[in-house]
Amino acid sequence: MTNDIRDTIITAIEVSKYSKVPMLFIANPGLGKTTIINEYGKRNNMHVESLIGSAFDRSEVLGYQVNNGGESLKILRPQWFQSIKNAAAKKQASILFIDELSTAPADVQGSLFRLISERTIGNGEELPDDCIVLSAANYKDNLPAYFEITSPSLNRFCIINLTPKSNEAFIDEFLSTEKERTANWPKFKDYKLTDEFAEKAQKKVKDFFTNLFTAYTNGGDSSKGTLDINNKSFNEMYSADLAKNKEVLNFISGRSMACCLRIVTTAAILGVSAKSSFIESMADGLIGCGTNNKIEL
Repeated sequence: MTNDIRDTIITAIEVSKYSKVPMLFIANPGLGKTTIINEYGKRNNMHVESLIGSAFDRSEVLGYQVNNGGESLKILRPQWFQSIKNAAAKKQASILFIDELSTAPADVQGSLFRLISERTIGNGEELPDDCIVLSAANYKDNLPAYFEITSPSLNRFCIINLTPKSNEAFIDEFLSTEKERTANWPKFKDYKLTDEFAEKAQKKVKDFFTNLFTAYTNGGDSSKGTLDINNKSFNEMYSADLAKNKEVLNFISGRSMACCLRIVTTAAILGVSAKSSFIESMADGLIGCGTNNKIEL
């Protein structure tokens, strides 16, 4: 019995918990993204706070500006943020789940930039350190043409494409019994980062990017694809037209390289196999689009 999609989501959440890299799960409708996230929260006694992309405006994301009789406007906490703070006061960690990101208007996505990257709302208050930030979206082909996820939004996440490995695996996982669905829940090693381990991870990832740039830029084998860090056009990222396998891939930026280091380091400490579906999807979801090819770490 395999639960590959479930295990990929759980591994991504666990890595995000320690690396602080937000995860964006992209899939066809009906693959259980929300169900698995809620199950993870329940098992770990976490409060799950959901924001629905199509149901919020900018002020509801970052806070409300009000005149309290002073010389300047004051920003009040939005209700979802207060709920997370209330949970923290009870010593309960939270998951901030931004669902249906693909249906959020462009101006709402813009308001999410600071929340996702800096983990703060409009008045500068920060999310609790143990709050995990996740998001989910459907593929563009399943939505009306006017729905879009902007490239700045995508590049703030590690994109995890959730695609069944085979017909057999798909049937096996989604026609399982409740007992089978929750069996063999993934286990991870204790997270203990030493300076020595961090240095080794940094060298490994630096060597990887050095070899990647050598292979895909001027002087490399152009048959492998292309890599242009000065490319300024990523408007079609969400359409998946730039990806040969039609999944949504990310592009190389300073942020995505730094996130890659944090994720690789965290995954290694947690004992995540280098051959796991999460690692493969993570590589494409951070830097894959830059080479028009699938990446192997």
